Amino acid sequence: MQGTRRVYARIRAGKLTAPCLLASGGPSERAFNFYIDAANTWGHCLATVTCSTRSIEPKLQRKWALASHHLAMAEKGLHARPRS
Repeated sequence: MQGTRRVYARIRAGKLTAPCLLASGGPSERAFNFYIDAANTWGHCLATVTCSTRSIEPKLQRKWALASHHLAMAEKGLHARPRS
């Protein structure tokens, strides 16, 4: 997670073109946020004595699936060719 945060922090959004930001930047950011949310959910559960990891597994699976979907969209955006 820290490696991802370091790479994310180095992105210079002001130097990217609008089509690039729309096609890959937005989905990438949403994926990153879902992964952070899942990590926070997991950490909160581990810090709570009464939390069962089984109880949060569906939430984690959903967040990971959404993150994966957004990553796939970001990758598709990176490979999209600009139209003439």
